[in-house]
Amino acid sequence: MLRNLLILSFLASILNLSMAKIYVSGSSDMQIKIWNDSSLMVSRNISQRITCMDVDLLNYFVIVGTDNGKLINWQLESDSTISDNGNELTEVKSVLVLNSSYCLAGYNEFIIFWSLSDLKQIQKISDTRFGNIVDMKNLSSENIVLIINKQKNIIVFSLINNTILRVNLVNEEGSLDILNRSFIFAPCVVNVAGDFCLFNLKNDCSLSKTNLKDFMRYNIFPALKILNESFGIYSSYDTNSFKSQFGFVNFKTTFYTDKFTNINKILSLDILNDFIIAGHENGSISHFNKDDLKLIKTFIGHSPGFSTRVVKKFIDTSLIQSKFSTLSTNTALKTEITTYSSETTTKIYQTGVTSNLPTTIQTTALSTISKSEISKAETSTLLSNLRHFSFGSSLTTEIATNTFYTKLNNQINQSFSIFTENTNEFLKILNSKIDLNDCISNCSGNGICKLDDNSKYVCECFRNFVGSKCEINILPCFSNPCRNNGRCINNNKSYTCNCFSENNQSSLYIGKNCENKVDLCEDEKCSDNGVCFDSGKLAKCKCFRFYSGIKCEILSSEIQIYKILIRTSSIIAIIILIMTYLLMFFCDLINLLDRKKTKTKKYSTKNITKLRYIN
Repeated sequence: MLRNLLILSFLASILNLSMAKIYVSGSSDMQIKIWNDSSLMVSRNISQRITCMDVDLLNYFVIVGTDNGKLINWQLESDSTISDNGNELTEVKSVLVLNSSYCLAGYNEFIIFWSLSDLKQIQKISDTRFGNIVDMKNLSSENIVLIINKQKNIIVFSLINNTILRVNLVNEEGSLDILNRSFIFAPCVVNVAGDFCLFNLKNDCSLSKTNLKDFMRYNIFPALKILNESFGIYSSYDTNSFKSQFGFVNFKTTFYTDKFTNINKILSLDILNDFIIAGHENGSISHFNKDDLKLIKTFIGHSPGFSTRVVKKFIDTSLIQSKFSTLSTNTALKTEITTYSSETTTKIYQTGVTSNLPTTIQTTALSTISKSEISKAETSTLLSNLRHFSFGSSLTTEIATNTFYTKLNNQINQSFSIFTENTNEFLKILNSKIDLNDCISNCSGNGICKLDDNSKYVCECFRNFVGSKCEINILPCFSNPCRNNGRCINNNKSYTCNCFSENNQSSLYIGKNCENKVDLCEDEKCSDNGVCFDSGKLAKCKCFRFYSGIKCEILSSEIQIYKILIRTSSIIAIIILIMTYLLMFFCDLINLLDRKKTKTKKYSTKNITKLRYIN
């Protein structure tokens, strides 16, 4: 009946609040631990160092890879572990749950398909092109697995014919994450090394990239994670300065921020609704707010000195909430919710929890529920059943000895207390025409659900949030308007950007949003022997041929020799010219003197010839 749909919607919403922080961590201290927030629920020592991990959310399996080549399946329902039947001795580099039946493990130059429940080897595929595998991600819609290795390649592997379709060189190693074939977040090289890009998988399985950031430093990226189509998070490690960073990137504007620097190296990241979990190299675990990466807490998760190699969400109740709150007829839903007639059990696979509710779930929208479809007597019966909500008879004998299920069952019972302890109030809600749709989403976690005019539950939003579900953040800084690492400061309805600067130096950026860069070459002439260019943080000179130095002030030996030769030649030429002029001067002077002597002689001859003798 439709009444059950409403109940399940409420239950899913409350489960989402009470159990959204359940996750699992694995460490080189040989411990697998399941946490609720920062409280340890249960742990398991597998006597082998953990190198990688994945989880099966449907069956409550934790699959870990170890440094001695073994796969181990920790099955929570029976609280038992199963090891693979193989004889591999090399370290398991990555493990990937493909579906509820199979998983894939990556090693050095080969991969192995394993059955999930008993870890029996299905097929081993060896190929040197696999290289030293670092990470694997499943593109289930395309039946493709993307593999990144230490040889700086992204390998496209087909699950249809179990062959490598293409090897794409990305020139960088690290983790990767994928949203769809057009949205692959992975390391790359923009100019030097240690950058990240968005890749698009083309039809020929080649990759085209969009540069996101040129870090101008040699980074490796132990963890990359996509939050949504607009934002992603990353942990990086500078191999030169040995410093670690943690920050976020805006995929649309390519704006990025190193939110934390000099943080202990983060090896793994995952997302649980409103917060981010991070596993550190020193064994600690941190929680960050998903919206602004504000640090919530850090605590010792594993033995000091042993790294928390991987963290994974373990119960994703947000999936239940989204499916039941917008329930409609579709094949995907039918495969996840098994519906029986009355007197049988409805099983919600996402939680592994069963209830003995005698019901048939109708795939009809909540908005169609009317008062006439819900009777007080029927609702009382349902609430009575809710009081005995459990894990099913098949598990009743195990709960007493299974710490995890005991604690999980206690949480569920606490979550249902709002219904079982306030039956009359709940009956009034069910028998009314009150519109509950806005509150099913828990006001997006940004408000409080309140009854308005006895006809509709509405969200009373916290400060700085608006919308029917409080889904809109109106803080000016929420959209990250400050570019180039500028720090945004909210000023009521406006904002101010403090442009980024290092070591108390003047900022390289100006403008309202720090969008304009200062012309670093304005006063740099490079000694007139080169051309100035902006290197990112400094003005640098590209020298002409035969010149070197920071300011192109150093002449090469060849130029010095040329200059000496030119100088010497010039001096010799000047001397020759001077001597030539002097020679010409003396020649003219001699000629002048000769002319004067000749003229004197002529005058003397004429006077002698004119003399006469007279008696």
